Amino acid sequence: IILEYCGGDKTDKLYEELCKTNPDYEILVLDNASSSNKCSCITHQNDKNSFIGGGILDCMRIARDMGAEYLFFIPNDIEIIDSIDIRYFERLMEEDPDLVQASASLTKDSNNARHYTWMANMESGTERIVHHSDLLTCILRLDFIEKIGFPPMKSGWGYDLEISYHAAKQGKKIIISDRS
Repeated sequence: IILEYCGGDKTDKLYEELCKTNPDYEILVLDNASSSNKCSCITHQNDKNSFIGGGILDCMRIARDMGAEYLFFIPNDIEIIDSIDIRYFERLMEEDPDLVQASASLTKDSNNARHYTWMANMESGTERIVHHSDLLTCILRLDFIEKIGFPPMKSGWGYDLEISYHAAKQGKKIIISDRS
């Protein structure tokens, strides 16, 4: 699910790219009550903006309502450099029941890579276990997340730390993929 807010053509481009590289998956777009610059690929619409934190929870709810075990989450402001293969991420989750989050790596010049240096692509072509990953282009195990019970928040800050804390406490894994 792409979480959309005022992304317009940029979100449409992201949607088209994900659909093209993942033809066996239904790519959904939740518009979080965009006030302007709406994309044309909206599949779900919030009447009121639930902000980033609420939007993440809304995406989880949509995935669960559709009977999904996992949520592949991507905010609309992500620019994909390499293609994203959702099946690859799903396979990672299916092969390891202790895996609760798998994220694509960031390019070294990404703004977020300066804050999350361990998420920067190390050109290894493999997966790396990390203690924490931001919710940027990732797959989440929904039953694990539901047990944590995120509170509704405006900001998305803290959800990633909550996942990390509970994963460490329960001996679960979070990985970054240098393949994506």
